[in-house]
Amino acid sequence: MPTTADMPAAGFDTAAIWEEASAQFSEFSQAELVAMLAQALPKPAPTHAYYRHRKTGEIHAFPIDNHTQIRKTNEGWERLNQYGVFQETKHVSDNPYEVLFQRGGAGEMTVAQLIDNGFHYHPPLLPACGRNLTNQHPVHTDACYRGARTVTFPQLEGRTFPDKPVCEYGCDDRWFPTVKARDQHYAVMHGDVLAEQAQGKALAAGVKEALGTTQPRHIVDDAIEQEERERERERERAKAPVYKFEDFETTDLDEFMAYLAALAEPQATTGPDNPEEWDTKPNVPDEDDDPLHL
Repeated sequence: MPTTADMPAAGFDTAAIWEEASAQFSEFSQAELVAMLAQALPKPAPTHAYYRHRKTGEIHAFPIDNHTQIRKTNEGWERLNQYGVFQETKHVSDNPYEVLFQRGGAGEMTVAQLIDNGFHYHPPLLPACGRNLTNQHPVHTDACYRGARTVTFPQLEGRTFPDKPVCEYGCDDRWFPTVKARDQHYAVMHGDVLAEQAQGKALAAGVKEALGTTQPRHIVDDAIEQEERERERERERAKAPVYKFEDFETTDLDEFMAYLAALAEPQATTGPDNPEEWDTKPNVPDEDDDPLHL
């Protein structure tokens, strides 16, 4: 017997509807009843459409109420009626151009907007089901992505792009659609490193200015290179893990393990290196140390 968990999500009590439908249409299969119930649910009204800015050519989704349309028109946006309207859901918010691409609008986006979204490196996948998300189709399941197709952008044909910008300061597998986006990441996450680099450049410039008028060019260049190498070593030391035990601290793992091994070894009692110097006299108290000596 199907349960209420099999029913599509809705904003009202569907349990009673389901029980009544199950009683009246017991001869139907579970899948048939689910489909019938989905058709009986009220269809949510679409809320959004795509707009294009007349000056920049960028495309974004905005609400379709009269107030928004008037405001967007005054701001230089025009509504792309050829791509219809749709209901905004969490999936649509996370994938704002999926509906546009499903309806054949991939060629509408400017190259600049494609690059800003990283689509020139990783074009999105479109679910094979071809359906938009609504109360009748609330999520895309694994079955929806079997046979999914990659969006192609005719405006990118024949273009080549440099390697993906990546974070050079230890963020593994982190890439960015543009150099600008990477630099924004640097400013937020690695501001301390950028500050060190700026200090290094200022110091190098100061060295060059101080020595440039009195020293040969190769001496100036050597001094700047030496300073840059020292800065690089400082950055590497800052990124390296620190191993510490009590008062001992190092960034060299082998050195740290050797230190721990030495602590674990029993400490042998040693005497003079020359056996002839060993004290072989019996352990007799000195007269001065014997309180009973008369």
